Amino acid sequence: RDLCLAAAAAAPMDESFGRILASLLLVRWAAALVSNITDCDETYNFWEPTHYALFGSGWQTWEYSPTHALRSALYIFDHAAFGWLARAAGASRPAVFYCIRLVLGAKSAGCEAMLVWSVRQSFGRALALWTWLFLISSAGMFHAAVSYLPSSGVMYLVALCWAFWAPSREQPAAAVLCIAVAAVLSWPFAALLGAPLALELLLSRAHGPARFCSYA
Repeated sequence: RDLCLAAAAAAPMDESFGRILASLLLVRWAAALVSNITDCDETYNFWEPTHYALFGSGWQTWEYSPTHALRSALYIFDHAAFGWLARAAGASRPAVFYCIRLVLGAKSAGCEAMLVWSVRQSFGRALALWTWLFLISSAGMFHAAVSYLPSSGVMYLVALCWAFWAPSREQPAAAVLCIAVAAVLSWPFAALLGAPLALELLLSRAHGPARFCSYA
């Protein structure tokens, strides 16, 4: 850890967090405006219920029916709130759709920027630049960042978790909170992604089982 921090301190600090965030935000908002919806699950399990919550009409899939009740509407309401704000401001239906997508892009850009900045502070400028380059040029990220899916929400929060877990920050409570929110709000299986963090906290002399239980 000390070696990583020493290498990061020795590297020149040419990039600011604001520039990293602005560059990622530009690409994510472009994706929000031009990228296609490529997943039928996104359309029928998330956009349709959101349309119903906002405008009173929309299809219901069997996962949301009272008979099966496999999906929670919590993730939908979290994003429909931004749609309600847009409607209150007088936005049309297409504008509400793009508003929600822009919010998704902003969430992704913010979490990615935090990750890049933590990599910069922990491991140096060169690795941070590579991280930023792969994120901003990835076709997969271009689509996933603005996809209205719980797995995208997990992606945001896991990136934020790694940012808080980085040696330069060492904020394990915040990292655990990110995994917990991802599991509760987005996708229960996201809890498995916290296994490396849990092992590190349990086996670390600086933390140990007692500290881990307090975080949990």
